Amino acid sequence: MTRKILRSIPILSDLFRRIRDALIIFSPAKLSVDGFLYVGNREVLLGNYEPEIKGLLHKLSSEFSSFINVGANHGYYLCLSTKMGFKNVVGVEPVKSNFRVAKRNLKLNKFESVKIMNSACGDPADGSVVVFGSGSGASTREGWGGAKSRIKSRVEVIGLDSLVSTKSEPCIFVIDVEGYEGKVLDGSVQTLARECDLWLVEISFYENSPDGKMNPEALRTFKHFTRSGFSTYAWVPDLRQIKIVDPKDLEEFASIFHMFLFVKRLNENEKILNLIDVVHI
Repeated sequence: MTRKILRSIPILSDLFRRIRDALIIFSPAKLSVDGFLYVGNREVLLGNYEPEIKGLLHKLSSEFSSFINVGANHGYYLCLSTKMGFKNVVGVEPVKSNFRVAKRNLKLNKFESVKIMNSACGDPADGSVVVFGSGSGASTREGWGGAKSRIKSRVEVIGLDSLVSTKSEPCIFVIDVEGYEGKVLDGSVQTLARECDLWLVEISFYENSPDGKMNPEALRTFKHFTRSGFSTYAWVPDLRQIKIVDPKDLEEFASIFHMFLFVKRLNENEKILNLIDVVHI
């Protein structure tokens, strides 16, 4: 109840966020159960944070050599993937306070090979974008998640195509961008044309939308992948192949799933699909 009240009053919400961000950046690092030092979410330290993604990375670490995290937050997946042995690890995080924590976590572990940028991934033609709020719920959509915050910043927009070569090794992409999903893919035309990658995208439909309507980036995201030849899998609580063509197709999954996998060349990727226990509808 107290948190709900804080979120509803902009001045209190912003004060709470600034204090929280300051406490995180200056808090002492602790050793996580995954074997790296970390500042941030307690569930990360305990190994309980998004266990499905953690398990997926563990299963596929021998099949992929590169990892890119768009919406890297405090750098958990950058640290985890590096610890697991991924060779080329890149993170993009638009929120300055999150970026600073991520940089500190990488420095604490001497993960010097990891690249992280304080930018937003999208269409470079946009030049820049305004990000509202702070922390894990910051978004380019004002009021996302019900937060009434006056904190905002403008950051450079870079294309994912600028980070990935057409000849790069097979890559796992983890995208968590709070309502900006389709925009990320607008700047990923060449990357989506690659045949060897696995994409994991977290998509919110209604629950965080400031107007209570379907997130407009949701359908655009599925269409991007379909046009580029990907097969789509809804993921968590189970993994099942789906087909999204129009808005009504989204309704069936909107209240059940929020994580989705996209993969090409199903026959050649049968081993990968078996590793993640596909359940076909």
